[in-house]
Amino acid sequence: MNDAPTPIADVLHAYADCVLRKDVAGFAALYDADVQVFDAWDRWRMQGRAAMHAMATAWFQSLGEDRVQVTYAEVHGHAGAELAAVSALVTYTAVAADGKALRSMANRMSLVLRRQSEGWSVVHEHTSVPVGFASRQAIPMAKG
Repeated sequence: MNDAPTPIADVLHAYADCVLRKDVAGFAALYDADVQVFDAWDRWRMQGRAAMHAMATAWFQSLGEDRVQVTYAEVHGHAGAELAAVSALVTYTAVAADGKALRSMANRMSLVLRRQSEGWSVVHEHTSVPVGFASRQAIPMAKG
């Protein structure tokens, strides 16, 4: 992520920080009021910051005492004066209160960011996992 343009690196860092701290308000604030999200889980689409706030509330509450550490690999981004785009492989690792890693999952993420008067915000997010044609099952991310 060190090679990612600054607005992208800032948003990715803030995303990981908000998830780790279970900061619903901070997480939702990363998103534009009219964001459109194509998530890999549960729904075809979420529309608007309020939907992201509701999703984050349910997600973070479901964790109980556990937290989630977000890490990125293969971050590729481009930033202009008004828009930025990034794709990355994202790993979500559940961590117990004692710091022990419990489980993890990975997916692919693409973000489109727009410069606003208050800073950069996510206007579009797309997450996915590849699905095997024959098995119809998610294909886990290869190690290394």
